[in-house]
Amino acid sequence: QRLKFVHLAYSCEYDGSRFLGFQYQPRGETVQGELFRVFRSLLRDDFTMRAAGRTDRGVHALGQVISVRSQASFNWSRLLKLSNDRLCPYVRLKNEKSKGWDFHPRFEAILRHYRYVICEDASLAGPTMHAYAAFAPGPLDWDAMQQGNPKLVPFEALQATYHGVWFNHQSKPWDDVRVRKAVSLA
Repeated sequence: QRLKFVHLAYSCEYDGSRFLGFQYQPRGETVQGELFRVFRSLLRDDFTMRAAGRTDRGVHALGQVISVRSQASFNWSRLLKLSNDRLCPYVRLKNEKSKGWDFHPRFEAILRHYRYVICEDASLAGPTMHAYAAFAPGPLDWDAMQQGNPKLVPFEALQATYHGVWFNHQSKPWDDVRVRKAVSLA
């Protein structure tokens, strides 16, 4: 199906450990650079890409919203599959949605959710975990953390894969910060 113009939004998932962040940089690999490479190969230079936000070096995303807007002559029903076939294995597009021409993911975002993982058991540090968690030298002082930031609200985890702590922060409103102490299932 060929259309005169199209604006598609995607949920973009990526492992940021190999990237210098989301936003394009002239020297080094970025998530935006990888997406540009693929879209350019499929749509030539006739497209605009926008994102809901940026992430720093080493930060991962499960649902960064991006949009692609173009008037290129292309079989749009195949863009998601062809893009994922060409993207490196550390970046994937999901949940394609058609949007109006004036849609902008940054200004229409209603939620941003951040998760920080700190593991209290340094013996679990290893080559597969270093990009996904920080490792404390020992147990965290929960009382001091609560006194240092009264906005931290502790709650117990329902499930976890290892002994650690998850800091959940959802923006809009900014004052909702939660700390979850996870327990080992082993």
